[in-house]
Amino acid sequence: MFDFSPTPEQQQMIDKAAAFMDEYVYPNEKHMVPHRGLPDEILKPLQEKVKDLGLWAGHMPGEVGGMGMGFVSLGLLSEIIGRSPIAPYIFGSMAPDAGNSEILWHAATL
Repeated sequence: MFDFSPTPEQQQMIDKAAAFMDEYVYPNEKHMVPHRGLPDEILKPLQEKVKDLGLWAGHMPGEVGGMGMGFVSLGLLSEIIGRSPIAPYIFGSMAPDAGNSEILWHAATL
């Protein structure tokens, strides 16, 4: 049986993401434009804050600016991010870009 209890490091990530959601994400949901997300003047500074916190692109390896986490950690973070329609844009994990970036990372050449 799998134990999905967070490790101390995972719990720290969860707490950091949840605090960011409370402070920045939920208050900015009112600025969401349907089918377009957030205006760049709101989105870009929030993305920079997420990067500064080390919570950017949880699905991507660290060497390309992501978090380089495993599936359980990614699931725990996604559980928090999935609570808002704008959070995936802010955290760099929105579909289809997230899947496309993984394919490019694994299969693309220069």
